[in-house]
Amino acid sequence: MHRYGRPSPFFVLLVLLFGVLWFTGGSSRADVPGQIPVQLTSWTVLVIAIILAPRPARDTRDPFLLLAAIALVPLVQLIPLPPVLWQMLPGHAGLAEAARLTGQHQPWRPIAVIPGSTLNAAFSLATPAAILLLLGAFDEKARAWLPGLIVVLAVATSLVGLMQFSGNRFDQPLIGYRYDVSGIFGNRNHFALFLAVGCLAVPVWALGNRKGPGWRGAVALGLPVLLVLTVLASGSRAGTAAIVLALVLGPLAVRENIRRLLAGLPRWTAPALIASALLLVTASVAVSFTSGRADSINRAMGGQVTEDMRARALPTVLTITRDYFPVGIGIGGFDPVFRRYEPFDLLKPTYFNQAHDDLLAALLEGGLLGLLVLVAAIIWWLRSSFIVWRSIGRHDDALGPIIRARFGSAALGLIFGASLVDYPARAPLTAATIAVVAALLAWGKAARRMPSLPSAERRI
Repeated sequence: MHRYGRPSPFFVLLVLLFGVLWFTGGSSRADVPGQIPVQLTSWTVLVIAIILAPRPARDTRDPFLLLAAIALVPLVQLIPLPPVLWQMLPGHAGLAEAARLTGQHQPWRPIAVIPGSTLNAAFSLATPAAILLLLGAFDEKARAWLPGLIVVLAVATSLVGLMQFSGNRFDQPLIGYRYDVSGIFGNRNHFALFLAVGCLAVPVWALGNRKGPGWRGAVALGLPVLLVLTVLASGSRAGTAAIVLALVLGPLAVRENIRRLLAGLPRWTAPALIASALLLVTASVAVSFTSGRADSINRAMGGQVTEDMRARALPTVLTITRDYFPVGIGIGGFDPVFRRYEPFDLLKPTYFNQAHDDLLAALLEGGLLGLLVLVAAIIWWLRSSFIVWRSIGRHDDALGPIIRARFGSAALGLIFGASLVDYPARAPLTAATIAVVAALLAWGKAARRMPSLPSAERRI
């Protein structure tokens, strides 16, 4: 952002890219029409950013390195191998029979069993790459706007979900037709997780700077209730758990500014505010449940967890993982490979499109290399989170980035947790959000080393 509030071209590009992703990037499937505008826009913005954006600051280095490591996995899996070496790969020998039965010579083939899907997965990384390049050109004022952008997107998504819940169909042909409350996403769990991240961003947006909250404070009191009720209506059990954590972690991220606002007030003010907030949320949930509109709670109490397809398919998924270890089946190749292993008792009119555990899928699809990249990402997140959650800004210029970094840390934690039972990071909109919150975490980690003197723009 410029000094007098005029947005920079890179911030405008970021907003435009998120606008396209919000409308077309809610599905993780490679065959939905929405992938066309997502890929075209992402690659266009990426090229523009490469040409025009300045070299990213050093504090954005860690997310870039992690993204490069992630991109390395599908690229390695696409390298053609000679037939003799390829047939020695675990799980691949049986596939060589296709060429033998048709009387053809064995061709050079890559590790990826479904190369087209792996190539598409590699191309899809243009979205987070474009986001990171744009973020690398942001100054501190532009960075401070990012939680607000997440809040706006989450509220807009929530309103679409409420429209669906009211009985109005929202047919979005670019992401596929949905008959449940899933907003602009193709999956209600991804929808609920995005709202949980938005709920987490609300207190950071309202209280994340050294000024008073002003009108944002009043808005911030109502938005969590809206988001909680929408998540309950979605029927997502994982999303319900995520938004409960968001209600706790959000205020903790801005604890210094909350103390500052309450300084000088009677001691009973803080407990009274906490009790009032809990009472408001509890009453809203109770009304939603008693009126039969809290589908998430109904599903959790319905005893459906043991009958979940994810639990029934887990032994088959583990078998595939074992057969192809340590090279993996190739990023994006789960569906065709699973059909080769699928037992008769799992056959049904709908198909099992993913492992529904992206942490396990990193090993299944990416092999040992994918697992190492995942472990590196988790270690970086844990180490960075430890730093920013225990840090106290030595002056206001450091406190803002640290607060936003706590939001980034908590958001990544929610996404990691959701990835244990689903595949949220595969949706382009969620992948772009991950790039934003990872950058916020990296910036806050660097901000703890800021000098104790105020910046040049502030008077002593």
